[in-house]
Amino acid sequence: AVVSTQSTGPDLDTNLRSAVSLGRRVLEPLSEYVKIEPQHLGVGQYQHDIAQKKLSTRLEDIVSEAVSFTGLDINTCSLHMLQKIAGLTKARAQAILDTRNSIGHFHNREQIKSIKGIGPKSYEQCIGFLRIYPDQLLGSSDDRGESDEAGPAVKGKRKLVISSKSHKSKMQKLNVCFLDQTSVHPESYHIACTLMREQRLRQEDIGSEGFVAAIKQLKPDDISVKCDEGTKQCILTALSQRTDTDYRDQFARPIFKSDVVCAESLTIGTELEGRVSNVTHFGAFVDVGLERDGLIHISKMGGQTVCLGNRVKVRVEKKDHKGIGLYLLQILG
Repeated sequence: AVVSTQSTGPDLDTNLRSAVSLGRRVLEPLSEYVKIEPQHLGVGQYQHDIAQKKLSTRLEDIVSEAVSFTGLDINTCSLHMLQKIAGLTKARAQAILDTRNSIGHFHNREQIKSIKGIGPKSYEQCIGFLRIYPDQLLGSSDDRGESDEAGPAVKGKRKLVISSKSHKSKMQKLNVCFLDQTSVHPESYHIACTLMREQRLRQEDIGSEGFVAAIKQLKPDDISVKCDEGTKQCILTALSQRTDTDYRDQFARPIFKSDVVCAESLTIGTELEGRVSNVTHFGAFVDVGLERDGLIHISKMGGQTVCLGNRVKVRVEKKDHKGIGLYLLQILG
């Protein structure tokens, strides 16, 4: 806990910092876990038998991939998150934040090019993972006025329908590009713009229900601009998502049981869901959300084979001072 909370309220008592960090992990796990050195997350009992430099490099690559695919709002993200984006280092990330603090908000991705330390290669690598949401720019001014909201507020972002002339005028004045809120890379903007023009779709409607429905009807062959199949598919995938879509929503979320908060509250026969945290020659350990992992002995696997990270359904077979014994019922994924 100390490792994960060193940057959280440094003047607070260690126990309080740990409590704050745990609470934040429930609210936004990724932004908290990036503060922890990957090797401290527990990646198997043999991690110390591997060349540490190779292990560290590989783990850092995985963390960078996770953050990059999730994407960041460049006007609200933290240094811990930003430095994990592909193509960025801590120094480059700090330069971006310093610029943001001095200008207030980034209005478009093009502004990143002018930051000292962000060269053409770094820009090319990172920019597709950084988002700028027009609705936040509109809401950051005192003259926002009336607006039409569509959809619920999700993860702090609201999707606005830019309908009034005053809103359109402000967007033009701020030099806003609506594609900046998507994962479409700037080098493919001309392809996306051509597609929208041919399909009579407005950039202002990106992420709206009607826009998404129209894009989902299209196939790569419907894009007239000559480019490879992979680029076409990436553009269609990016434009077919709502602006509040979270890449992580496709994965299973932890299940919190209010009646199971500690090992003492378990009873024999209780069925739980968890994730395999370690695999050994004698069985597998499963994180079921308690202070200690349960063990599925190899004799309790029913002939099934589990891998690190598998989601499993288990039944409590025994419980004593030595630990929690589990029986594997089903591999969920």
